Amino acid sequence: MWIFGLILLVCIFLLFSRITIACRGEFRQECQQLEIKVYFYGIRLLGKTLDLSEPKTMDMSIRQSIELFQTTGSNLLHKLNVYHELTVMLLKRLYFRKLLWETGVGTGKADSTGFATGGIWTCKGLLAGYLTDKSNFKERPHIQVIPYFNRAYFQSEMECIVSIRIGQAMYALLKVVRKIPVKKEAVI
Repeated sequence: MWIFGLILLVCIFLLFSRITIACRGEFRQECQQLEIKVYFYGIRLLGKTLDLSEPKTMDMSIRQSIELFQTTGSNLLHKLNVYHELTVMLLKRLYFRKLLWETGVGTGKADSTGFATGGIWTCKGLLAGYLTDKSNFKERPHIQVIPYFNRAYFQSEMECIVSIRIGQAMYALLKVVRKIPVKKEAVI
């Protein structure tokens, strides 16, 4: 009987424990990568670096890099909109410990650099506002856009640390699995 009680106590302890996820993304002309680390009580459980660059992106111009960045962001927002209810449910359970997102942009011309800077500020502001409204922040997000008026340049770096209770993550995962439609295979 005491073994059952011990197992129950350990399960309750685990369900109320937090896991911390640290993400760092870098988007430049030369490389696009995402680094993800998962911690449980300070012990690193997972560390993975994903190379997001494609062979054709190495020869892209600054304008093409900016367009690819905007397209990627737009696709992400569209997917979040499709699964809005699930996104909100997950965001309510997340605690952002840190959100740092800095972007440097320049087209070589002052007028188009100003236009690109304003567009990036708009996208970042909308996303940061949405996140602060739907989730919990320990400190305010640090968002910055640096214009480079005299040269063609694009770089974006993002660092984010979030935590969630294991029980809430399991609950959210079960809700996601229930809501996402299963693709049926075609019978030939």
